Amino acid sequence: LYKVSFFRQYRHGMANPDSKEPSTPSGGGKVPVVLLLAMFALASRYSNLEDSTPDGTSIRAGKVYLEKAKKILNHDYESSKLVSVQAMLLIAYQEIGMGGMSSAWIRTGMATRMAQDLGLFRDVEKW
Repeated sequence: LYKVSFFRQYRHGMANPDSKEPSTPSGGGKVPVVLLLAMFALASRYSNLEDSTPDGTSIRAGKVYLEKAKKILNHDYESSKLVSVQAMLLIAYQEIGMGGMSSAWIRTGMATRMAQDLGLFRDVEKW
């Protein structure tokens, strides 16, 4: 059920980028596209399906989602956002699985610094 609603939301968001309507069946709000793309990319690691490019060569499933998520994140580095932290950690985990240890290390460090900037290390009991 959740997978279907995420894909429905993703398709709705891509088809209607300026829409303000909730795209989830429950109307509970939208999941940011960058987070959806990062989740799809990571979930693809557990898929046995292969994507193919227009020239017929085979690529790893989910690489398209990963590249789109990275593009979106490239525009969000100026300000710290919880969604960016979540997406970067998912992408880093995906990159570890693909053998990209250095890029995963850099992305994890960026996510950690953003989380610190947001104050996520603080004890909420004292608020």
